[in-house]
Parts: sequence; structure tokens; C-alpha cells
Amino acid sequence: MLPVRLSRSLLSLVLASVGLGACARVPATSCAPLGEFPGPEDFESIEREGQTLLLVSARDRRDYDDSSDNGIWSVDPTTGASARLQIHGRDGCWLAPHGISTVEVEPGRWELWSINHFRNPTRDGGEVPAGQPPECAELVHGIEHYRVEDDGLHFVERLTAPALLTNPNELDVLPDGRLWLSNNPEWPGGKGLAADVLLHRARGQVLHRDPAAGFSVAAEGLVFPNGMYAEPGGRALWVSAAHGRYYRLELDAAGHELSRSAHRVRPRATLDNFFFAEDALWVTGHPKGLALSLIHI
Repeated sequence: MLPVRLSRSLLSLVLASVGLGACARVPATSCAPLGEFPGPEDFESIEREGQTLLLVSARDRRDYDDSSDNGIWSVDPTTGASARLQIHGRDGCWLAPHGISTVEVEPGRWELWSINHFRNPTRDGGEVPAGQPPECAELVHGIEHYRVEDDGLHFVERLTAPALLTNPNELDVLPDGRLWLSNNPEWPGGKGLAADVLLHRARGQVLHRDPAAGFSVAAEGLVFPNGMYAEPGGRALWVSAAHGRYYRLELDAAGHELSRSAHRVRPRATLDNFFFAEDALWVTGHPKGLALSLIHI
């Protein structure tokens, strides 16, 4: 077992509690570092044999050419004991996981879905990375599906939709395989993100994937949509976005938006990933720059 360490880019974690229309009393800060590893992006919890484990997506953002520590890491939240999970049955395509979602498809049987950004020479420049099959060079973004087993992750399938998956960020999956993900315009080298946020350019989307019907646009007109949380049954979806805004979308039977209700937190943070804990929905937020908050909505 290798020691796991939270990234140094995660400077602080502050707990805040917010109601749907008014601020509630802010609880005392409570956080503890588990260490460091490159670029933790997202995490999910699973229960295996009575033990809670965190599964964390990580990729090196400081040295883009180094993928040696990229992957999904397992962390014991009580001890900090952790290890990068071995992946079985996957090809040699570039591994750079982003948003992840876990789902218990049967009691005790878990699956994990991950957005992956591939190393694409046409987009990123340079040559196909050493050891990567040439056919991988055609991939830009995709969603990878794994079974969680005692010996690691077992690759099931890779989903791609080049015309729609322009810049996927976060996703949430239901046990029946339906999923929703946030998707933005392609921002080469990050250019365009700041303009979209500062100018309130609502170019972001929510995409839906139905196992039978494939990918489709579920909602549009959002400024930097990010976090996703699908309510059980798949008839409502929570979406976090820029300017402290988050939305609850009522969905039709096809998983598409029927209506939305908008909410806002103060300060007007750029909101990030959702997670459900203690019978409440929480969302991370960036009040300014690299500052990070955890908000109870």
C-alpha cells in the first residue's frame, strides 16, 4: 500500500452551511490533510465489506507529460492508507481522469465511471506518447466504465461522441446506466474560460446518455456548468455553475430538461462538485482564485 497525499494545490478546506434562500449559521472549520498526490480532481465513496473507501481521480497537472501517477486512487478516510488502483483490461491510451461517479449496481457490487481526457497530438501538439497505440491519437475526450473488484478496476467500455463531448467535466450515473455530464466549449490552453465567466456567456450544456439511445443534449444556456447530482429515479438533476449559481432541473422521461429553478449562494463562488452526505447535498466552491469552500445546500 502506498501513502496517498492530497495535492499541494488544495490550499484549504472551509466548511460553510447555506440554506436554499438564506444563509445559515456557519459551523466551525473541520478538516485534516491526508497527504499529497498529483492533481486530485474528484472523489466518490463506496462501501465494501463494511468499510468506507474513497476513490479519487488524480492526474499530474504540473508536468503534463508525466502520467506515471495518473489514475484512480483508493483512500481509507480513517487511516489515510491508500494505493493507486491497478486497472485490468484497458488499452494503452493516455490516462488522465477527471470527474468520476460510482454506483452500486447490486448490493456490494460497485461500478465506476470516469471522464478521461486523452493526449491528442493534433490538439496538444507533439507526437503520440511513447507506448500509446497510434489509434489512441484520434481520441480527445471520453467516458470510461469500470467494475470495482478486490484486485482493482476492470475495464468494461469506453464511450465517445466527438461531436458532443467538446469539454466534459463532471458526471453522475444511476444504477441503470443512465448518466448526465457537464460539458463546455473547448477552451484551447484554457483560453475562453475567463471570458465566458466574466461576460456571463451561457455556452455550457448538460449532456445525457441513455444506454439504448446514446448521447443527447439535455439542457443548454449555462455559464460554466460543473457539478452534477442526479436524484434517485432520474427525474431531477442538480447542476452547479459560475457566479454562485446552482440549478435544479426537472427532467422528462428521456432525461431532458422540462424546467429549472435557479438558486445562488453568497459569496458568488464558482461552484464545483456535488456530493450527498448526512442526508444533505453539498457542493464545493471557489470564492476567489484558488480558495475553496464546502457548502451545504
